[in-house]
Amino acid sequence: MIFSAVCGRLRTEHLQNIEDGIAMETRAIALRKDYDDAMVYLNLLYRLRADLQCGEKTARAADIKKANDWTDEAMAARKRKAEAAKKNQTPANGSPQ
Repeated sequence: MIFSAVCGRLRTEHLQNIEDGIAMETRAIALRKDYDDAMVYLNLLYRLRADLQCGEKTARAADIKKANDWTDEAMAARKRKAEAAKKNQTPANGSPQ
């Protein structure tokens, strides 16, 4: 978290881009529920927003929680994809497992 006097300026300069990114990634996930890359980017965007909370500990904690939740969701989505790919894999002899 940024505590210095420049935090307000940094927040003004960058917050709108972060908010736009959050909106776009949220829309991408709404269109494709298993979009794990978008989930990872949401994690990063929420962490950036947390850094720009300028001493607001409650808001920062909420953003960090959302970031952690998206990390967990991305890992779960990747695990589901890997399990599905493994299930659909055929062995070298050509017969299903």
